[in-house]
This record gives sequence, structure tokens and C-alpha cells, in this order.
Amino acid sequence: MSRVLSSVAFQVGVRQSTIKHFCNGFDINYADQVEDQLLCEFSMYRDVLKVEFVDYLIKNKNFIRKFETDYYNDKTPEIIAKTVKQHIKVIDMYLKCNYKKYYPKGVFVPADKYTLRYVSSYVIDYELGGNYNFLNYQ
Repeated sequence: MSRVLSSVAFQVGVRQSTIKHFCNGFDINYADQVEDQLLCEFSMYRDVLKVEFVDYLIKNKNFIRKFETDYYNDKTPEIIAKTVKQHIKVIDMYLKCNYKKYYPKGVFVPADKYTLRYVSSYVIDYELGGNYNFLNYQ
């Protein structure tokens, strides 16, 4: 079993960057999961992940795939609330505090090119105290 990030991402069925965004969102220090770096062609490094972390990613691949779909898709506060089964007012208050550019006059205004893309509904719910104990990684 390969432990190189690109191979693991392929095995899980997500982008390499998704694994890094997932770690960032759920308080997993990605750098701590890298056991080694391989020097490849063009002086590029490839991360070799720890065996335990690879097992963790494979075990949680269905959720990580959901995370990826959500993270890279456009969404509104209503979609986020529905996705994580939170009340819209709770999501709205969170977004007003953390994504102020979408609330220039206190009301949600989508950006021209995208609407809350690269924002994870699941990370928002996690930060609001949602139960993600199944993702605990030590």
C-alpha cells in the first residue's frame, strides 16, 4: 500500500488538497502526519504519510468525499443549514462573524463569481459544536 499523498488521495477518491483542507478544518495537524518526503523529478517533494493516518483516511473516506463535494461547491446559508441540520439563524450569525464580506450591510449578498465556495458546511457545524467524534484522530 502506497503512503504517498497522491496515491492515498486517489485511493480515498479525493483531491490531494481536500485531505489538507480536511485536516485544517478538523484540527488535525497535517505536518504531523507526514513521515517523510520523497524528492522526485523536477526537485518536487512528495509527502509520505504515516501508516496510521492512511488507515484513518481510508476508514473515513465516505465522509471525506462528502466534505470534498461540499467544500468545492457553491452554497448559500440556507444550503449550509440544510446540509448540517442547523437552524438558519445560527448559520447566519456564524457567517456574519466569520465571512463578513458576504454581509456588507448585515444581509447575505453572494459574491459575483461564487457563493461560499471553499467554505465547508461540516467545519462550520464542527465549530458550532456539532458531534464529529467519529473523526477523532490521535
